[in-house]
Amino acid sequence: MGYIKKRRDDFYFEPVAKVIQEFERDKGIKIDDINIGKWHGKQLRTELLVLLHDLTGLKYREIIEISIFSDLHYLSMSRLYHNFCKKKGKAK
Repeated sequence: MGYIKKRRDDFYFEPVAKVIQEFERDKGIKIDDINIGKWHGKQLRTELLVLLHDLTGLKYREIIEISIFSDLHYLSMSRLYHNFCKKKGKAK
């Protein structure tokens, strides 16, 4: 049969506000209160990056517009995403 290319429109994505709200509830912290100067804060931010990319279908350009990601370089977001996925055992 061959390779089937999947388009972005073939999937259902969660609303951004819902994903952020569930993240804040699960972690017990508002995203504006995350201290990204600490290792744990950076880890939380990376976890949120993966959730936003996977569940909402946002591209890195759209994610970088969220205040907690504004200090990240666009090109480093892909590396953060892949390292997190590799560490958690869900490599893409």
